[in-house]
Amino acid sequence: MTVELIENLLEILRSENHHDLPKSATGLLQTKSNENIQVMKSLKNTNGSYVYFGIEEGLKGIISEEYTENTIQLLFNIDGLPLYNSSSQQFWPNLGLIVHDKYDSNPFIVAVYSGDSKPKNVNDFLKDFVQEVSFLVKNGLNIGQKFFKIEVIGFSCDTPARAFIKKCKGHGGFYSCERCETRGKTINKKRVYPSINSRLRTKRGFIKQRQREHHLDGRALLLDIPDFNPVNSVFLDSMHLLYLGITKWILQQLLGAKMRVNRKCKLSQNKIKHLNSILNIFTRHISKEFQRKKLDLDSFAHWKATQFRFFLNYCGALVLRKIVNKKMYHHFLLLVVACRILNDPELCVENINYARDLLKKFFELLPSFYGSDSQIMNSHNLIHIADDVEYTNMPLSAISAFPFENFLGKIKRMIGGKNKPLAQLVRRVSEQKACPQMMMKNAIHKKKCLIVNPDVTHKSKNYLKSIILRGFELNTTKPNNIVKLDSGKVFSITRIQRKRNSIYLHGYAYKTVTDAFKFPCKSTKVGIMKLGRLSNRKRIISIDNIFKKCVLFENGSHSYAVTLLHNS
Repeated sequence: MTVELIENLLEILRSENHHDLPKSATGLLQTKSNENIQVMKSLKNTNGSYVYFGIEEGLKGIISEEYTENTIQLLFNIDGLPLYNSSSQQFWPNLGLIVHDKYDSNPFIVAVYSGDSKPKNVNDFLKDFVQEVSFLVKNGLNIGQKFFKIEVIGFSCDTPARAFIKKCKGHGGFYSCERCETRGKTINKKRVYPSINSRLRTKRGFIKQRQREHHLDGRALLLDIPDFNPVNSVFLDSMHLLYLGITKWILQQLLGAKMRVNRKCKLSQNKIKHLNSILNIFTRHISKEFQRKKLDLDSFAHWKATQFRFFLNYCGALVLRKIVNKKMYHHFLLLVVACRILNDPELCVENINYARDLLKKFFELLPSFYGSDSQIMNSHNLIHIADDVEYTNMPLSAISAFPFENFLGKIKRMIGGKNKPLAQLVRRVSEQKACPQMMMKNAIHKKKCLIVNPDVTHKSKNYLKSIILRGFELNTTKPNNIVKLDSGKVFSITRIQRKRNSIYLHGYAYKTVTDAFKFPCKSTKVGIMKLGRLSNRKRIISIDNIFKKCVLFENGSHSYAVTLLHNS
């Protein structure tokens, strides 16, 4: 609803004796137009603008009584956000997120810079943030009647943003690896980093600038944050590295979707058509957890990170089996198995070293399949990404940039015209803060273990239309009715019944569950299963026997189930 429409409506209501209503939309929405917007220079030496909203202010807006923990663990993200198609105007937001596996939380805005390029001086951009976060880490925070300890888990950013906030060389530099001291070399006008055994960077070495060539002039202000590790606490981020990075790059090589591709690995047109056909068949029944349900190669140029994630973690190992040769397929499986391990809360911590070894092997073999110039920085970082799981004891999915990417879209939608976009954002944020319903919607909530949805069409109130179990929706129809049981069986749900204080699932188990592949390990170990036929014998099981929800893939007489790794 536009401001003009709101004010016309207010005028009508006031004429009907509702004199308690304000005359203007800004009065009704409690819009604040000034939030200490400051001038800040851009990299192009033009005047940009900057506003600091604050960590404490953001946390007070989202912490509710539901949050019963004593510690708030924070993940931050800094990234560029283009605002308009025909303009260089952009935001550089600093966003925060509370990370806890038992709670659902939305990002909040800490600070935003607006200009025609990124801020000229990163330390000016980070000054307010570093001062406040340092104070909170040392002193904690009182919200209402409760005291919270504040911990910074780290930053999840893409490669240019990481180099920006750490004041180190970008991804094309000879000494640009953030985790080891390898020296790059040039092949076919590309910078490559083939070494896997170079000396690892340390916090002490970074602070002392032991390898001077890695650093830009000056000192990174992030070093002022107490107990902050500039090497391990700035994560490589699976969204940019694994999905928008390596998975997209592999598919570009196979499809010939870039100008410079290795002809050895480019697929024929017939194989590309066959691959597209299999993808369209496999993605007919995609569960509710996936927003983008199409993987059409005709629109490959418009694929988003979620689609590349789906290809790598769920269907890639199944669809490429008869598309590429055996050696190339096995090479791809090294990546699939490692990434499923590192994204699985049940597998990641115990199998870190195995996943790391698989990724090192994958990286070492890249030139054999994709050419001598394939070991670029994005590929090289694969040998280090398991370190993020080891450092945090969390799966990669818990510290990825996905929540921030979604929130950036919301920020962009708050901007109407091209005039003073940062002032527009300040006004929209102030309006949200004045709206109790919006504040409640944005507040942190405890994940409910079980939510039931009664089937109102059934005579008996004991039958349920669907349930949400540990964040995953289950119902009685494809594609949301396939689960893996704690016995290892895969089960198809046909009815959900509430009986006394328990919930039971009626349905049929698949007769056999076998491996879809056995290299580099049995596929069932990482939740990829080949299914036999459905049994004719009906079974009733308790929801306590459910291990995980599955994605079901069917192609003619072949059926596969793959356990879900995420619920958002």
